[in-house]
Amino acid sequence: MSWFHEEESINRAGFSADIWKELQGNHFTYEGFLEEDPPENFEALLAREAIQNSWDSAIERNRQSPRMHLHFNFKNFSGNKKSDFLTALDSKNLQKNIKNTEAQRSSDREALKKIRDDLNSWDENSLKILTIHEKGTNGMHGNWKEFQSRMYLALVSFNRTQKEEGVAGGTYGHGKAALSLVSNARIVIAYSCFKERKEELGITRRLLGVSYWPGYESSEKKFTGWGRFGESNEPFINEEADKYAEAFGIGKRNANDEEDFGTTFIIISPTVEAEELAKAIEYSWWPAIVDKDGFTISITNFDGDEVEINPEGRPALEAFIKGYKIAQGKIEPESLGESLTNIGTPEMRSMGKRRFEAGKLGLTSDKDGWSRPDEGDHKSLIALIRGPRMVVTYWGKNQRPPFVRGTFLANTKPFDPKKPKWNNADFYLSKTEPVDHSTWGDNDNDANTSDKSIGVSLVKEIFKELTTGIQKLRREIEPPKPPERSKGVLPEFDDIMKKIMGGGKKAPGKRKKGVVSVEPRRISINTKQGEPEVAPNSDEKIISKGTVTFGLTQKVEDHEIPIKTKVTIDLGVLRADTNTGSSSTEKNSVPIKIIAPSEWEKVADEPATYEGRVDRESVDNTFEWVSDPYDKDWIVEVGPKATEVNEP
Repeated sequence: MSWFHEEESINRAGFSADIWKELQGNHFTYEGFLEEDPPENFEALLAREAIQNSWDSAIERNRQSPRMHLHFNFKNFSGNKKSDFLTALDSKNLQKNIKNTEAQRSSDREALKKIRDDLNSWDENSLKILTIHEKGTNGMHGNWKEFQSRMYLALVSFNRTQKEEGVAGGTYGHGKAALSLVSNARIVIAYSCFKERKEELGITRRLLGVSYWPGYESSEKKFTGWGRFGESNEPFINEEADKYAEAFGIGKRNANDEEDFGTTFIIISPTVEAEELAKAIEYSWWPAIVDKDGFTISITNFDGDEVEINPEGRPALEAFIKGYKIAQGKIEPESLGESLTNIGTPEMRSMGKRRFEAGKLGLTSDKDGWSRPDEGDHKSLIALIRGPRMVVTYWGKNQRPPFVRGTFLANTKPFDPKKPKWNNADFYLSKTEPVDHSTWGDNDNDANTSDKSIGVSLVKEIFKELTTGIQKLRREIEPPKPPERSKGVLPEFDDIMKKIMGGGKKAPGKRKKGVVSVEPRRISINTKQGEPEVAPNSDEKIISKGTVTFGLTQKVEDHEIPIKTKVTIDLGVLRADTNTGSSSTEKNSVPIKIIAPSEWEKVADEPATYEGRVDRESVDNTFEWVSDPYDKDWIVEVGPKATEVNEP
C-alpha cells in the first residue's frame, strides 16, 4: 500500500496536518494606488514562498553566480493520462480513507467536506494539477534516517529548522504550508534529484507525497490528517521514484547530469490561476527578473499557452523599476525630479559605535502625472528590497502632493571584513521579518534576540532616513509656497468684517492685533491655511486646518547651517460682535493638534513648542495642524514664531 495515514497515538505528538491554516489568514497589503488592482492573495503567497525556497537552494548551490529556472505548468488530465495518474497515486485508498469520516473539530467540518468533495470529483471530471519544475538548485539531499533530508524538512518537519546563516529565506517549514494551501485536495508531491553524498551512498532521487488534512475520525479510528505516499512511510528512491514520476507525467531526472538537479512539485487541484500568478510574480520578483542575470520563470496555462511575465511592461511598476536602477547605479538620476541617497545605519554598538551603509534609495517622480493626481488614494511609495531581490513590501508614506516613488536596496556587504559575511544590513533586516517575509518590523517588544534587536534599531533608522529622502525630493519638485491667509469664515460674516475694517482697509484708529507670522532674520516661515470646514458631529461649530513650514532665508551662508531653532505654533482668534459691529482680539487661543516632523522634539505644551534644526537639505520642517471646533463667528489665524537657539 502506497499511502500511510497517521493514526492518533499516545506515542506521537498528535498535532494535525492542517499547517496551511497558519498562512490562510495572511493577506498581503498594498498601499496607495496599488490597492486598486493588487495580485490575488493565494497567487501572491505561492509566488513568494515557492520561488523563495527554490531561489534559496540555487544560492546555496552557487553563491557567486546563482542561476535558476522555474516553470509553472498548469495541466488538465483526462482519459488515459488521468487514469494513469490516479492509479499511480492510489486514489481509491485516499477516497476510502476519508469516506464516512467526521472532523474532530467542528470548525474543520467545512474544510474536510471540501477535501472529500474534491477527491470524489476525480472520477467524473478531468483532473487539474500544477507542476513546479526547478533547475539550477541543489535538490532535496540529506540523510533521511538522521532527519537531515531537505525533503523531510520541507514536507514533513514542523520545527521550522533554521537555514544556513546568510541564506535569504530564513526558515524551513512555511513552503509546505503555502503549497498545501493552494491545493483543494491539500496534497503535495515532490520528486527530487541531487548529487550523491557520502552520508547516503547510492541515493540520488526521492519522491514523496504528503496529505495535509485536518484531524478526522471514523467510527473506529482517529487520524491526525498526516498522510504519506511512499514506501513503508518513507520516500520512494532512485528507480522507484523515477517510475512514479513518469506515471505522474512529469518525466524522470538524470542524476548523472548536474543540470537536472532540482525538485519538481505536484499540486493537485490547484486553487490559483496562471494569469494571476504571473501578475503576482511580477509584483514580488521584478527586481530579480529585470536584472536578467540567471533568475528566470515561465508559466504555461491549462490551454498549453505560455503566459507572459514582463514586469517592465506593467505601468504600475515602472517607477519602482527606475528607482531600483538608480539605487544600483545603473542609471544616473535626472537633475530635477529624481534622486539617489545613501542610507546609513544607526551607531552599531557591537562595532565600536560606528555607522555603516544600510543601503541606497533611488527615487523618481512624474510632475505631469501621478505625482500630482487628480483623484484616487495616493501616497509616496518605496519598494523595500533585500539581497534575494524579492520585494518585501511597498512601504507607503501619507502625504499630500507631490508624491514620489522608488526603491530602497539593502546593503549586502559586510559591515566589518573581519566579521562573517552575513554580518550586514541585509541579514539583520531579515531577522525582523515575519514568516511570509512581508514587512520589516520596528517594534522593540519583538526584539527578543540580539540579532533581532539590531535589526529593529536598523529598521527604525532606515524608515526615518527614507522619510527624509522623500521630503527632500518633494521640496525640489515643489518648493514651499508663500503664505495663504484665511479668506473669512462665512460670506455674511465677511461683509460684516469689511464694514468694521473699512472695506478691507484699516479702520481709523483701529489696528489689527491678531497673532501674525514673525519672520526672524535668518529663519523663514511659510503658512498655509485652508477654508474652514464644518466640524464633525456638530453643525454649529467649524474647524480649520493648515501647515507651517520653517526654512532658511537667502542671507544664511552655507557654513552657518544647520541652525538650531525653537518654534511655537498657536491659533489666535479675532472675534466680531455682530450685534454692535465692533471687533476684538481674543487673548485665548483655539486648541490645535499638531503633527510635527520626526526630527523635531516637543519641549512645551502651551503654546506648542518644538526644537529642531533647520537646514536647506535637512529633514522635512513642515508642521501640519488641525483646530478643535470653534464658533462660526470667529476668524482664526495661525501664529508661528521661530527663535534661534544658541548651542554650547
